[in-house]
Amino acid sequence: LRRMQAAGIRMKPLNFAHAIRACVQEPKMAMDLFLRMKDAELKPTTFIYNTVMRSLVNDTNRSGDTRFRHTKKMGVVESLREEMRVNGVTPTIHTYGVLLFCYSKAGEVEKAEQLYAKLVSENIPMEATIINTMLQMRIEHGLNPMPLLESMHKFGLKPDPRTFSAIAKGCTITGNTRLAVKMFKELKNPDIEAWGSLLRCFVSARDVEGAERAFK
Repeated sequence: LRRMQAAGIRMKPLNFAHAIRACVQEPKMAMDLFLRMKDAELKPTTFIYNTVMRSLVNDTNRSGDTRFRHTKKMGVVESLREEMRVNGVTPTIHTYGVLLFCYSKAGEVEKAEQLYAKLVSENIPMEATIINTMLQMRIEHGLNPMPLLESMHKFGLKPDPRTFSAIAKGCTITGNTRLAVKMFKELKNPDIEAWGSLLRCFVSARDVEGAERAFK
């Protein structure tokens, strides 16, 4: 980008989009590029907003933030979402996916449930990643996950190994191995990730016999 600028080449949103996408694992750099883009009076696209928000989520994952720091990240993501609204930039299901993830990790269950209900009521095309995020959150907070699983069929979606992985992560925190086993049995072709998630659930619950049975 510096070389382009030095050569007098007018930068376009697409140039920044590629650069920001390359920095999705480096939130500070992604945000710096985002601010430079706005300083150049270029209008960020939905993709760029989503990518910057995703970089914040990735940073939260990598740095092992506490719930308090998750909440701080959530505040930045929410401000970017509001900026999108003010600027007339249309959100996508990926935008909502990032918001739901942040709410879940910050423990903002009510906000997550409200946003999910809004997506359903407005008939926004659903994706499995949204359901998976909600499943994990509900299990972690002791809420009933079954209505979400049943709704997958309504949306034309099918539980897959990633769905089970989300369930297993929640079960690992709560120690609910019975639910993990029940959902695992519904998988037609569990992959190595699904098997690993089931084993981690047993290990977390200190259920040695269950882990041995799964391993065999």
